[in-house]
Amino acid sequence: MVAGGFIKMNVKILSQNLPVLYVMAFLCTACTPSSQPELRGFNFLQHSHAAFDSEAACRSLEQLKDTGANSIVLVPFLEQDDPQSTQVRFSHAVTDEQVIAAIKIASRYNLHRILKPQLLIKDSWAGAVRQEDPDQEAAWFKSYEKHLLHYARIAETYGVEALVIGTELEGLRGSTHWPTLIRKVRSVFSGKLTYAANGVEGVESFLYWNLLDHIGVTLYPDLSNDLIESDNKITYSIVDQLQRLAEKNHRSVWILEVGIPSAKGWEAHPWDWRRLASTSPLPDQKIQAKIIHQWLTASAKPGINGIWIWQWTSLPEAGGENDISYTVQNKITQKIVQQLWQTPVTLLAGMFRECTI
Repeated sequence: MVAGGFIKMNVKILSQNLPVLYVMAFLCTACTPSSQPELRGFNFLQHSHAAFDSEAACRSLEQLKDTGANSIVLVPFLEQDDPQSTQVRFSHAVTDEQVIAAIKIASRYNLHRILKPQLLIKDSWAGAVRQEDPDQEAAWFKSYEKHLLHYARIAETYGVEALVIGTELEGLRGSTHWPTLIRKVRSVFSGKLTYAANGVEGVESFLYWNLLDHIGVTLYPDLSNDLIESDNKITYSIVDQLQRLAEKNHRSVWILEVGIPSAKGWEAHPWDWRRLASTSPLPDQKIQAKIIHQWLTASAKPGINGIWIWQWTSLPEAGGENDISYTVQNKITQKIVQQLWQTPVTLLAGMFRECTI
């Protein structure tokens, strides 16, 4: 936003001397927001030092809103012991009370709310879940359904607009159990439904987009060549493929996750959070800023209706210059996002909000 710095310096002066409508008129003529997906925001995760039902989380959401974001993806967790297990259980990482508190606070900030329960498996990932025996697969879906319906009822009760029925379940993407699961979720939840496929290939191989409202996808491809090429071929090629899939399936695309740690060398494997946790790479904010900028500019195309960065946490002080995690808070990337997403209305609204739990 070309006039962003000038606006920020002068909003306070203007607001003290002119009626609100005059301030809004000034802001709206000073700059024109760039084209962006209708929904844009962050995956909002609970930090261990700031529960969703804390005053700190409230302040963090206020800061998130000030980036120009208009929505969040809330992430509670499910667990199972190993990929072959048929028993899913609730995680203790985020309680129902904490999820509900985050929904309520986000609602007060007029943020669209999407609930995305995600499955955690020790030393593995959700894409590895696979049961070769049909009876075992049926048992897994029965257990998963019970837990997903629990979150569907929370979503319905507290006014969540959309629910993600699964994330990166690669080994189960062709299962015949999905239609039954989707039907049961719709029986208790009246909002929009989507599934978070793993990359373009995951979108192409998931068989049930016709039963859902949006095509959902997570994007963590190798982008090392995009840092060398000036035209960002990989990023734009992936978005072009998603556009074609949107047309083919008559559904808009939601990029439910896109992100990279602010760590040197991670552009080659932005998905590899486990290795990030077990090594000590050098911090590199510029890599994160460049790649997030690429995704946000590339996704500003017809058919891409939503994009959510991974991630923003409930701790307002998270991130910072030497942080190597995925969060964009208090980093160059946060400023990049603000430049692309902030609108005159966003700037003005921040003057009148009060953070309350």
